[in-house]
Order: sequence, then structure tokens, then C-alpha cells
Amino acid sequence: MKKALVVISLALLATACSSTPEEKAQAQAEKDELISKATENKKTFVSEKGNKYICTTKRQIGSHFNKRRCITAEAKKKEQEEAKKAMRSLDRSWHNHTGG
Repeated sequence: MKKALVVISLALLATACSSTPEEKAQAQAEKDELISKATENKKTFVSEKGNKYICTTKRQIGSHFNKRRCITAEAKKKEQEEAKKAMRSLDRSWHNHTGG
């Protein structure tokens, strides 16, 4: 989510010098729309570029604030595959050390 906001902000900054006030207002409206889509209680949404985002909300330990994270479906799938691979590796190393 933070990366998406940073990318959007940088894109707006890059075009700010050469744009008219109407274009600036349009860009701000698009940015506000993306932010509202990401902060609504939706679990998924599709950006204008066609990327599907999956959002999860997790409770922070030791805090009353929840953390909302939105990543692309591809990135989520890759994270899950890497986690499974890491667990298999740990399982193998555990069996090697315990003789199981």
C-alpha cells in the first residue's frame, strides 16, 4: 500500500511542473479514488492499470491500531510459494538434525 502511494505521489510530482490546474485536479481526483478503494473494507480491488490487489488487515501486537496491507495477486502468490519452500527447508533440516 505504501509503495503504491509512493509511486502515485512520484508520478504526480513528475507531471506537476508541466500540467495545467485542470490536469492537476484530475490527477488528484484519481489519486483520491485509488486511496479510497484501498482503504474501504474491500478485500480485493483492481487498479486502473488492471492489477488486482488483495488487501489484508492484521492486528498489531501491543497496539490498538490495525495494519492494512495491499499487494498484487501475483506478489501474494509468490510470497506463499516462498513461505512453503522455507517451511519445507526447515522441515528437512529438522529431520537431519534429529535423525527423524
